[in-house]
Amino acid sequence: MQEILTESLQTVPGLELAGVVATVADALAAFEFHRPDVVILDLVLRAGTGLDVLHGIKQRAPACRVLVFTGHDEEPYRTRCLAAGADLFFSKHSQYRALIQELHTLGGDAPAVIGRPADDRRCITTESV
Repeated sequence: MQEILTESLQTVPGLELAGVVATVADALAAFEFHRPDVVILDLVLRAGTGLDVLHGIKQRAPACRVLVFTGHDEEPYRTRCLAAGADLFFSKHSQYRALIQELHTLGGDAPAVIGRPADDRRCITTESV
């Protein structure tokens, strides 16, 4: 799934894929380095959880858009992520197209959504186990 997502991200106008990471430490380091506008977050990482990353990002930059994209799409996960500050929650099982549509909106189609100019928006994504 990560390869497909990476390929799709490269086709979103106005959105640059700045990194793909697999651990909480790497995700937070990439966040500090790249200061992305959007983070696509899986809940299952090689070390730590996506919720750990979500908390860290929202503490550092509450305006960053965090989109959870996970196979753990049961309601308790959705509720917990949204309560922790996730902007949107997408199921890997049924909402891939909805995620890509949202990224197009955040990329170049809605300049007022994110503070950075439309041609200079960055995204990082986490890679699940």
